[in-house]
Amino acid sequence: MNWIRVTEDRNLNLFPFYLFSRPWGTKIKPILGENYNQMRLIFKKSSCWYFGDGKQFKKIGKKVFDKIINENFFPEMEENTVLRLEKVTAKADKILDSDLKNKSNLDLGKKIIEVCDLIEDLNSWGMLISLMEYGNNDFVSNGLEEYTGLQAKKLSLGRPVAKETGTLITPTKEFFLRKKNRKILELAEEISSDKILSEKIRKGTESVPLPESIQKKLSEITLEYCWVSYGYEGPALKEDYFLGEVKEILNSEKSVSEQKKEFESEFEEIKEQQKELEKIYHVNHEFKNRFKLARDCMFIKEYRKQVLFKVFYSLEKIQKELAKRLGVSLLQLRQFLPEELYEMLEKNSFDANEANSRSKLCVFVVDKGKTFVVSGKKAEKIFDKFMGKEEEFDKVNEFKGNTAFAGKVIGKAKIVLSTSHLYKLEKGDILVSYSTNPLMVPAMKSIGGIVTDSGGVTCHAAIVSREFRIPCIINTKIATKALNDGDEIEVDAEKGIVRVLKKVKK
Repeated sequence: MNWIRVTEDRNLNLFPFYLFSRPWGTKIKPILGENYNQMRLIFKKSSCWYFGDGKQFKKIGKKVFDKIINENFFPEMEENTVLRLEKVTAKADKILDSDLKNKSNLDLGKKIIEVCDLIEDLNSWGMLISLMEYGNNDFVSNGLEEYTGLQAKKLSLGRPVAKETGTLITPTKEFFLRKKNRKILELAEEISSDKILSEKIRKGTESVPLPESIQKKLSEITLEYCWVSYGYEGPALKEDYFLGEVKEILNSEKSVSEQKKEFESEFEEIKEQQKELEKIYHVNHEFKNRFKLARDCMFIKEYRKQVLFKVFYSLEKIQKELAKRLGVSLLQLRQFLPEELYEMLEKNSFDANEANSRSKLCVFVVDKGKTFVVSGKKAEKIFDKFMGKEEEFDKVNEFKGNTAFAGKVIGKAKIVLSTSHLYKLEKGDILVSYSTNPLMVPAMKSIGGIVTDSGGVTCHAAIVSREFRIPCIINTKIATKALNDGDEIEVDAEKGIVRVLKKVKK
């Protein structure tokens, strides 16, 4: 077996992360002719290491890519994904509007199974994109920057290739995050018309009582978008977060109307830049389609992910109710698959010891269509087998990655492997992580740059860096191992190079 470490991440537990891998192992055969047969997801104290059969992972990823290129498969994939996204969204809305008090424990357990089945059905189509562009697979992004570089050389163009490749793959369809930002801008614009109120909010020296109409709109925005950075386990955003965004807009050197005008024109400007760059680089028909595929994949991937954040937020409502009734913690409840939880509810016996064991270490196994969880001594054996000694990179002073958003910045590296590390970040710092996740977004607005070990053009760091216009280099492989907290580094996202300017003493 050619085992590879597909990815690793933090702030993850068995639930809900298994919902992304089980469909690969059980539900994609009708679409691709085969399932992904071997996976091991190791969970240890909210960290996850994802191992799979490297040979088959590459084979299936290429199969999806070839179907898109040779059989025009993307419209079918998109249609099936969007249809299921609509179903899942409707289910989340129904749960959030429902009263759970009169539902029995078994009713709540059935509801969790029903929603998770919908999620797995969605991911059987929606996660096909990740088979192409995840872990070591880079079928969508591979060759795009190389192509523009060759064209620049052929046409004697002295242009920032990495930066302009980033522009060519930037999607120009609205995510939920952008829709939320529009609402915040509109609220800030209304508040700015009241000089006394806007000054109080801008200074933020005390709790500001809001007029009824403003308070109502703030509450509506919170209700509608509190889940946008929920991630896999929360928490949801509260009113003070959204009011803080209003405050940032009011404190900007630009007027609210200027910021709103820039916001509204941003996508049209990017579209015009893309058309112009296609002409400048003489982009042929094949690569026009490749760049469009990258944009479309990025949009669908983020659309799916954000819908799932809303669903996970809605499921928290049911899980909290059950946890309260059973007298256990939410974390304990989330250590079981829905069918395991339902079986315990039928027996009226929650296995707290197993929950505690799994929270320390467990492994989700996919083995030729069968899926199950192991813990205890069996999990320890798997952990020891797969987790080898880490290579040392202390003497590395320069390394490369892929540009997600161009720019050049110098700042202090801060290693952020989980949300518990976000306190380290100060204005202008460079966030260094294996990968970013939505729970990091609130802390990412004032940083100077982003550097990640993993990721392709459709990864979370790439999307957020373009949203916030932060220089970002992804897929360096070694950033979290080569850098230390406090190292002064240069992120040259024009060339995709990270340089260590001054190392801190350990």
